[in-house]
Amino acid sequence: TPSNAVFENGQRTRNQAEGDISSAAALNLGLTVGIGTELPLDVDRVFTMSPELLVTYAPTSLVSDISWTKTMIRAGVVISYSPIEEEEPISDFELFEIARTTLLRPTDEVRPVLVPTVKVSGLSDNAMVLDRSQIRIEEFASTRIRPLLPYVFFDEQSHALSPRYRQLSREQVETYSLANFYNLDAMVTYYQVLNILGKRLQEKPDATITLTGCTDSKESKSSEDLGKRRAQVVKNYLVDTWGVSASRIAVEGRGLPSAASNESEADGASENRRVEIVSSDPSLLSAIESKDTMRVFDPPALRFSPSLSDTSRVKQWTVFVSENDRIIRTFHGTGAPPSAVDWRIEEQSRLLPRGIRNVEYMLVVQDSNGTVVPSESATVPVAERTLVDKGSSGGTDKTVDRYSLILFGFDRSELTDQHKVLIDNVKTRLTPTSKVSITGYTDRTGSDDYNLRLSEQRARAVATGLGVQRAAITGQGERLPLYDNDTPEGRFYSRTVEIVVETPLR
Repeated sequence: TPSNAVFENGQRTRNQAEGDISSAAALNLGLTVGIGTELPLDVDRVFTMSPELLVTYAPTSLVSDISWTKTMIRAGVVISYSPIEEEEPISDFELFEIARTTLLRPTDEVRPVLVPTVKVSGLSDNAMVLDRSQIRIEEFASTRIRPLLPYVFFDEQSHALSPRYRQLSREQVETYSLANFYNLDAMVTYYQVLNILGKRLQEKPDATITLTGCTDSKESKSSEDLGKRRAQVVKNYLVDTWGVSASRIAVEGRGLPSAASNESEADGASENRRVEIVSSDPSLLSAIESKDTMRVFDPPALRFSPSLSDTSRVKQWTVFVSENDRIIRTFHGTGAPPSAVDWRIEEQSRLLPRGIRNVEYMLVVQDSNGTVVPSESATVPVAERTLVDKGSSGGTDKTVDRYSLILFGFDRSELTDQHKVLIDNVKTRLTPTSKVSITGYTDRTGSDDYNLRLSEQRARAVATGLGVQRAAITGQGERLPLYDNDTPEGRFYSRTVEIVVETPLR
């Protein structure tokens, strides 16, 4: 069409009108046909794309005096975002109650059923399986020396004190006593580290400390002062709660600790997120010594062996150890359970009351639909012989003293000055009739064979320092960890050498 073409009215438009169409149909019917689909844009279907095509044909005329129909074609794409709804986690207590009240009922529906079972066996100190169907507990008078780990650990990117650490009010500080650590294990004692430090700072007004906050390598790149803020939080607790003068506490910050853990594994990074405590007076961080009644367990550990008829649908599993309605220990995991779950009984000895007769255990699994399926609950009988029992029956008895050394250098077996102080202390307590056993342990970091050799090297170094000729020396490596290795403090305390001294009583 020429650019200068016009209608007969000399304009480029014609038949223009405004206002209502007087002959417009009151009703206009049409038929719409379309096609659409939903396409996931990610594995979890959080984002989806929904393309669609619609065609509408209206056969009736839009006006009454002429034929005027319409056909519409529409196309579009909808992008949808549907966040995954996180299920509220079930607490151990809730899961335990559900499992105890769940009955496996017969059903006419033919479908695969999860049938969990769990067997138990005893474990020796060197992780050898024992054919034992009973736990024997015997009490001995004991001196225990538990080292105090001078580190406070933090969660990733956080400078808040973890609730694992026992924090007191100003009122509770008034009645706090170090004598209350009677018969407590190393980890319970460790979680009181800030209060032990605060109490000792009160008792030694001339002593000073330096708090050095550290970060892992990833944190140090994103936050320059996170380490110092961590140290400041520890200082604030000692000043505000324990009334320690701020001038006695120096605060520093840095990136990785001077003796950093290897961060090739996640465990190493969590160990580096810490505040290190250094004191002008070594007694502020000295080991906790107490006269205890030691309970010796035979066997020292139990092995739970879970099995399932079908592991493909298992979302998570839990092994419960309980006494009546009270949970003693839980073990968790996702996916299919492992072939063996080991429990060192002494780890929860404080939760095993005197007079206990049975320990119950049960495997509970949850499938992909959230259905809770428990195994049958079974029991291990417990036989106990207390100091009172032995006193009334007569016969010979013995004291069993236990001493622990921690904080060996990375990949090293040499004794530190702190180790030598403790060893000299042990020497003064030995008699010609004392029987000494020295056992080295490691955490889960590193290969099994390497850890076994390293733990034995450390045990032999301690034996040499102790100067005993007929000690039983063994290295256990990581075969049966002393403490929970899912926490950095548990791993540090598992890297230890234990000296056990048995002395007959005349």
